Amino acid sequence: MPGYTYENFLPDEPIVIYTALEEWNTPENLAASDDHGRDIIFNVDQPIFWILDISQITLDITSMMMFANKYTRGEDATWTHPNVRQLCIITTDELVHQMAAGMRQSDAFGYLDVKIFPNRDEALVFARETS
Repeated sequence: MPGYTYENFLPDEPIVIYTALEEWNTPENLAASDDHGRDIIFNVDQPIFWILDISQITLDITSMMMFANKYTRGEDATWTHPNVRQLCIITTDELVHQMAAGMRQSDAFGYLDVKIFPNRDEALVFARETS
């Protein structure tokens, strides 16, 4: 089990939901999940809502920095790719809220506009009403 799943609503809706499962292990799962996500993002024919559901896991500061660096920096960064119309994160973790606020205000992370939602339903409503 890879520790994550992807739900692809394409082509009907420009939405992909990535869910980190309880067995998620950042050092073990990060590279594979990034490869999988890159395959999706780099090959869609329209900008998508990338919904990251991390509500089942707790990330420590090291893991959050690994996520932020891996997904926002460099040529192959997925969260800042032009095919990502909006990054939405599902969590109630206050530390993730703070990280998102920092990413919105940081040149190092591309002033990434991250939307935070407490649950999947609210994230999907936002994506569907905004698309």
